[in-house]
Amino acid sequence: MNPQVILADDETCIRQTLAFLLRSEKVDVVGEAANGEEALAMCRSLRPTFLLSDLRLPVLDAVSVLLRLRAEKLGIPVMIYTGSENELVLNAALAAAPAVMVHKSDALDDLRMGIRCASQGRSYFSPKPTLINAKSKAPSHSPALTPSETELLRLLASGFSTKMAAGHLRISEHTVSNRREDLMRKLNVHEVTALVRTAVRMGLVDCLT
Repeated sequence: MNPQVILADDETCIRQTLAFLLRSEKVDVVGEAANGEEALAMCRSLRPTFLLSDLRLPVLDAVSVLLRLRAEKLGIPVMIYTGSENELVLNAALAAAPAVMVHKSDALDDLRMGIRCASQGRSYFSPKPTLINAKSKAPSHSPALTPSETELLRLLASGFSTKMAAGHLRISEHTVSNRREDLMRKLNVHEVTALVRTAVRMGLVDCLT
């Protein structure tokens, strides 16, 4: 039986191109999602061998989907591919520990290798993510955010209220409030608007709202 994959990308042409490549690697595409919420629902119902997802997706990005799958103990590896050049965004994705991460600037052979490794339950990082990961381990005065902190920052910067963020993350409003305060202390900011500016600099949101 061939490995099975859910393919998540909001661009139909990209999904079709990747589906063709996956078939050439003898991987069956059992579902295609245009946003992270669809990808998560498909993973829950279809239980694929792995999820292949663009990093940035509408509704939920790949890191958010990865964290939700892990929290629900579904055991579905996630392969992330991205064209982002923002090192903070790439570091946040790497911190979430996907099974495979491939950058679009790397060679097609790296994408093929990533697919093979994800199919076999192995890890692989193409040259650019590997370099970014190595650089992130160098001494730095900037505080490193955990994947859960990064997701909360993105939600707050996107205009989510405490109640909305709690529902989205499936935690209590009290926990969200505590985590927001911890995040503000960590980033040394004192108001939510400063959190938004930080999220913009990190590339988590496109612009101030």
